[in-house]
Amino acid sequence: MTTAWLATVLLIVPVGVSESSDGVAPVERFTRAHRRTQLVGMGVLTGWAVANIAGGITGALIVDGDARYIHEMNALWNSVNLTLGIVGLVGSARRPPEVKSILEARRVNRRTRRVFAINGALDIAYIGAGALTAGLGRRYAQRRVEGYGTAVVIQGAWLFAFDLAMVLAHERVAMRTLPVQVGPLAGRGRLGFTISGRF
Repeated sequence: MTTAWLATVLLIVPVGVSESSDGVAPVERFTRAHRRTQLVGMGVLTGWAVANIAGGITGALIVDGDARYIHEMNALWNSVNLTLGIVGLVGSARRPPEVKSILEARRVNRRTRRVFAINGALDIAYIGAGALTAGLGRRYAQRRVEGYGTAVVIQGAWLFAFDLAMVLAHERVAMRTLPVQVGPLAGRGRLGFTISGRF
């Protein structure tokens, strides 16, 4: 199930970007594509959360043995994901980004990618904390602790793939809707950082 959802994130999110340049101003194309990408991404996050809550509650009720603890934590963890997904859907549907120039569009794009990149770094921390928790649970024969830690590793890995996909999708939005950047800012890295020096 996890593999199918990861494939969904990686394949569906970039589809929301329009490549057409049918006389629409770049800023307007960017705004539409940015909003569409956010809506698709938050829709995927919300769908993942609903599936995990339903599966987690069902699994916790009908599965015997230690696996039920993984189901419990999957349901608990995804109650937060569900809240974030719904808030993101509502926010993206109501308020498209207020962009009046290509420079502002680039700033919005960099800021959005940076947020997802920071989330990705937090996801790695979740994976590490979950692995540590699961290891401690195994060592001290605490099955609930082990199951909860395993679930956090699974959820952290999925969220990392999701956040990475969103970074790439928003980078694709900029590449397909905004003119090629030239001049002193053209060397900026993918997340808006640059490293320079004199030797």
